[in-house]
Amino acid sequence: MSTDSPAIQAVLWDIDNTLIHSSPLHHRIVADWCRQRGYPLMSGEFEVLQDKSLAQQYGLLRQMFAFDDDIQTFTGQCIHHYRRALRWDMRRKAPLETFKRIEALGIPQVCVADGELELVTANLRVLEIEDEIKFFISGADVRGGKPHPEPYEQALSRLGLPPESCLAVEDSLTGVESAAAAGIATIAWPLPGADIARFHRADLVIAFLGDFPWGLLRRQQSRTFFFT
Repeated sequence: MSTDSPAIQAVLWDIDNTLIHSSPLHHRIVADWCRQRGYPLMSGEFEVLQDKSLAQQYGLLRQMFAFDDDIQTFTGQCIHHYRRALRWDMRRKAPLETFKRIEALGIPQVCVADGELELVTANLRVLEIEDEIKFFISGADVRGGKPHPEPYEQALSRLGLPPESCLAVEDSLTGVESAAAAGIATIAWPLPGADIARFHRADLVIAFLGDFPWGLLRRQQSRTFFFT
């Protein structure tokens, strides 16, 4: 690709655990819900639920435990407790600072999630970026959640951009797989302590603000040249 190629035209962000460290809260709320009904959730069982929407978690929990509550009760109560317990200090400082710097460059940004609409909007309010993104994708917009590419394909369609002109930032394997399957160059920015060797489908794995490929935003380089 020549040096006259256009710069990245949009950055697509995951939310949960990428911009806001929400997994402990999700874990606690679901574990409390199960325990209150006499079904203590073991750590190994919760690992199966990670990176899943509440609807997906409900389906898996029904396979583990024979509780009577319907999906509306489960999701409604979990959403209620999540929104009440969400705090501003759960925000990830370096990724959010990166978001703000990209905003200052005038590059459009969107958020691509597959969780419940109410959870996505609650996270955006705490992050205080509602007015800075062009739009967001939630589970209400798609049939196939991550790792299916549909969330990112929907975002590309609304942006009216080809995948090669965009950059995605994700924290999880399922998220990276979703963006990569949509043809988007993907940065993995996992939580501290994650096994970075697992992110083999990501074009780049970073840990700090200074690792972010700012040059890629100013002038698109050959992917092979930049990421090796």
